[in-house]
Amino acid sequence: MADNRRRLFNISLKFSTKLIIALSAANILISSIAGIFLSDKDGSKSKQDFLNGKIGIYAFMTNDYMGFASRELDTLMKNVPDARLKIMPLPVTSAGQFTTVWNNPVQMTAIVNARAKNPEAIMEYIDFLVKPDTGRTFRYGIEGEHYNLEADGRPVIVDQEKYKNEVSWASDFGMVYSRLEEGKYGYAETQFDEAIPAQKEALRLFKEAVDTYMTDLPVGEGLTHSEHMPQLPKELQVKFSNVTAAVHDIYTRAIISGSKYSMEQAAQDAAKQWETGGGAEIVDWYKGWGDKEKDNVLIWSDFYEIFEQQQAALKAE
Repeated sequence: MADNRRRLFNISLKFSTKLIIALSAANILISSIAGIFLSDKDGSKSKQDFLNGKIGIYAFMTNDYMGFASRELDTLMKNVPDARLKIMPLPVTSAGQFTTVWNNPVQMTAIVNARAKNPEAIMEYIDFLVKPDTGRTFRYGIEGEHYNLEADGRPVIVDQEKYKNEVSWASDFGMVYSRLEEGKYGYAETQFDEAIPAQKEALRLFKEAVDTYMTDLPVGEGLTHSEHMPQLPKELQVKFSNVTAAVHDIYTRAIISGSKYSMEQAAQDAAKQWETGGGAEIVDWYKGWGDKEKDNVLIWSDFYEIFEQQQAALKAE
């Protein structure tokens, strides 16, 4: 196991320079195709265009398919009744093919100020937040008003419009709560009511997304989730921020310059910028961290194992 982890660290870090250049080019190029990369900074215009049927490709990340069904998908189906969405795998690139980055399954969801005057009261509040009843309230609303529990414990939304307006936006408040405390109805795939068109379509998309993205392809973010990577020392963090901003600017210039500054030339300049901007130092620091922490850090294969364990538990319910 240790040898395998060391090999994965070395492969990931060796690959990092090519990855940051190739994927930066691909991501910026895709954005430029939409014609809104430089002006639509928060993505609101592209979202509205998508929901109104004006564009056919839209990148959307969610771990809340119920909220997605009641908001975005319901809106799209009303505005464009003939629309039928399809999950797209990431394209094959010169750097390889990857699957998407996950929502982090093992993450920091809350912090306590080290100088808090009453940490005991804070922990009592945390204890309250992680209770199933509390988490269910943030997720479904008030029992009898927003949802009812069927005999087998399945929550059923009473009024979709009321749920959309009063509850669907509140899911982040329940981030410290584990939905799996609810048993099989804590799993996303058991939440859908197929009698509701938007939820039936959302379930189809959810299953398609699992088949498309939960594969043996490497995740396009390197060794592990970015939230599990350590903070660089201050000096290197400054270099990293500067060099990545410079690489981004190079590709932006290639996009807006047309034939005057080709993407091929931009790729060469970006590689040189990475080398002269401290890229080797950054990779070496991560290599040292990897050698020291290789047996402790969660890597993508661990995340896949967690997913497989959860799926096995669901099937056993």
